[in-house]
Amino acid sequence: MLGIGVGMDYPLSSSYIAEFMPKMQRGSGLSWAFTLWMIGAAVSAVVGLLLLQTGPDAWRWMFISGALPALAVLWLRRNLPETPRWYIAHNRPEDAICVLRQISPGVDEGTLRAAMADQQKDERPLRAWATLFQTSWLRRTLLILLPWMMMDISGYGLIIYLPTLLGSFGVHSHTAALIWNIIFDLVALGGIALLALTTRRLGRLLPQNIGFALDVLFLGTLGLVALFTAPPLWLLAIALFGYTFANNFGPGSTTWFLPVELFPTDLRASAHGLATACSRVAAATSVFLLPSVHAAVGDGWLMLILAATALLGLMVTLLLGKNMEPGNRSLEEISTSKEELALQSAA
Repeated sequence: MLGIGVGMDYPLSSSYIAEFMPKMQRGSGLSWAFTLWMIGAAVSAVVGLLLLQTGPDAWRWMFISGALPALAVLWLRRNLPETPRWYIAHNRPEDAICVLRQISPGVDEGTLRAAMADQQKDERPLRAWATLFQTSWLRRTLLILLPWMMMDISGYGLIIYLPTLLGSFGVHSHTAALIWNIIFDLVALGGIALLALTTRRLGRLLPQNIGFALDVLFLGTLGLVALFTAPPLWLLAIALFGYTFANNFGPGSTTWFLPVELFPTDLRASAHGLATACSRVAAATSVFLLPSVHAAVGDGWLMLILAATALLGLMVTLLLGKNMEPGNRSLEEISTSKEELALQSAA
């Protein structure tokens, strides 16, 4: 039940933010929003460290603590409207105007209605989610699915089994593992913050490529060393912290908001929902198989396998991402690019 709730919130939150943000601030806005994920992760690790002292029932208190932010979200969202784009797509122009007045109180009525009229010109009949697999959209669909899946195989494998991996490298106590986890979350926060500060200039796909490439470097180096000898603690720290920073500067963040930028309003949340679902299949597969793979091949080959998934993510992004950069364009400009218009005409 918890998974269903989180799974529904992933595409809805990102779509909502994307449709309200001005085009020049959309990339940084989505990035800063994603930092809250890492802040929550860091706080949860601190809470876990504190609750660990309560004894064998600590897990119960950890579950209860997770209900508090959920209650806060319900309260904060109680009066939120739908986005103007959603209202227009559902033929409710007056509701759209009402929301536009709330977010732009200084703009005159005529300007708001003119902007809405321009938006309505681009609206088409609502399409089913299966449209994502039509020829005109398939390239974009694969671009949001495959890199996210590759990222989650390595990312979730390392996140879930970080204490186990640290133990195999010599970090044995629960407290030490939790402290390392907190540091990882703070390093990840730094990577997302760097993306937020630079995405207006760098875009989304370049950071994703840089992140995947550095993931390959850090995990591959650690894996090669581990094949022959136990990696020293300094190398372990550089490799894992470097991977964490690079991954969150790149695919760990960009795969979350590319789906809501590359698709129009009627397909936006569906695209993100599909991408999220596929990424969780990859994450679940990694989580279940990683211990068995680790036991069978050891630390070195495990790191090299995870590096290979990052390399595949890089290759897919390079192959499919050409001319797909959202940049600082409006959502309408992105979803009606010349390339896609030509593909749709041909279809």
